[in-house]
Amino acid sequence: MMIPLHFNTLLRYYRVAAGYSQEALAMAAGLSPRAIRYLESGQRQPYPDTLRRLADALSLTAQQRDTLVAAARRQSKIAEAAISPSIAMPAVTATFRSPQLHAPLVGRERELSLFDHYLAGDGPLLLLLTGEPGIGKSRLLAEMAQHAQAAGWCVLQGCCSRDNPEPYAPLRGALEQHLARLTISQRRASLKGCVWLVRLLPELAAMCESTPARTLLPEQEQCLVFGAVARVLANVAGSAGTLLVLDDLQWARAEALHLLVNLGRFATDVPLRVVGAYRNTDVRSQIEDPLTILLADLLRKGQIMQLPIGPISLDAARELLMQLLTDANFACLPANREALIERLVQRTEGVPCFLIGYAYELQARVLSKQDQDWHTWSECVPWSVAEIIRQRVAALPEVGQELLGIAAVVGQVAPLAVLLAVAAAIGLSLREMLCGLEMVCKAYLLQEADSCTYRFVHNLIREVVLADLSTVRRALLHRLVSRATEQERRRHLKHAPAIADRR
Repeated sequence: MMIPLHFNTLLRYYRVAAGYSQEALAMAAGLSPRAIRYLESGQRQPYPDTLRRLADALSLTAQQRDTLVAAARRQSKIAEAAISPSIAMPAVTATFRSPQLHAPLVGRERELSLFDHYLAGDGPLLLLLTGEPGIGKSRLLAEMAQHAQAAGWCVLQGCCSRDNPEPYAPLRGALEQHLARLTISQRRASLKGCVWLVRLLPELAAMCESTPARTLLPEQEQCLVFGAVARVLANVAGSAGTLLVLDDLQWARAEALHLLVNLGRFATDVPLRVVGAYRNTDVRSQIEDPLTILLADLLRKGQIMQLPIGPISLDAARELLMQLLTDANFACLPANREALIERLVQRTEGVPCFLIGYAYELQARVLSKQDQDWHTWSECVPWSVAEIIRQRVAALPEVGQELLGIAAVVGQVAPLAVLLAVAAAIGLSLREMLCGLEMVCKAYLLQEADSCTYRFVHNLIREVVLADLSTVRRALLHRLVSRATEQERRRHLKHAPAIADRR
């Protein structure tokens, strides 16, 4: 069965296919650049007039217009279902994540088995999934939430945002969204004994038995708020207990993390479990980083269990692509579709977001009925995959981006001596080079193959970085790399006789 494309995915594809930037499309459609950004990130639903403007600006065919309108209607229905119209709570904005969340889950049997033991009470309160962006943490969290609900757990889900400065995100959002789905009587019962929760959710004041009448010391008030959170989690529990599912904790502030750490102190007779996920490439090493401090402290005390998430196996990757591409609409693909799938499996190296990026790009191209040289296409990088990689590269300091560009010109594997020689030639100090290499490795874009060699973590990362270099910069780096490589070769030849004599 073919997975329906999301509106924001289609809009981005049609925009890129038309050669528009977000700003250029906004101007052509008579909209603001911010509106285009919101639509493409899934944070806003399109109005009918907006759809018409976009379709006209993109010169879409009748079939493409119908496909875009159908995707917008699906998104609108999902948003309406997320909020009960009978609840007098503030509207909760529906944020639509990557299509990866809606893809089949394969190759994660070990992780799900460990999660079953975790729900049964094995291990500490906190279970954290960790891995690079796009490795499948959010998809696995979604599966865990669904699995727990089927087992009788009440599941509350929240997500942090880089742009949201709210102190108690994602816990506040998880509570707000769950309470918004309840009837008024259910919500009153859930808030029993939770007077101090209004410090976290002031809009609940009318629903609570009473409101806090006194102002206490900050430490005392914080303790009461934490206790109220623990009680409301107990009040809403299902037959098995309550599970908190929290994503993107690398952006959580210290207040939210402190609350998570202290939930166990206010534990009731109702089972409570907390499973979260964070990008280990975004955790800073500075001592003031709240998540770094939390992890170090909890790991030392044995109060947290970490579950590293890596690429799926090549067999699982093959199965995932077969599931995504098994549809009559793909009859236009070559007869040796298995060969195409095998090539994509090898190129993506088991990274789920790369796999799904190729599958959705393929689906979009089939829907638009473009003539394709599929062999040539498989050697390209889909724009969605390229954008994910570019965002990771853009998060690096300038020196890290410089070193990554040098490494891309050198090749998939780069000798340290060549990297340092070229970096010195463009004016980087030794300190800058070493710090830059450490940052690039921490971002999991390069990794140390051995003490003298670095390699790209994924081939696609090198391809995107290399393609984004300007022609002039690429030519200059090629010249410097060739010179440094030749100097290194001569150095080895010079020392080779001496080494042979010692033997």
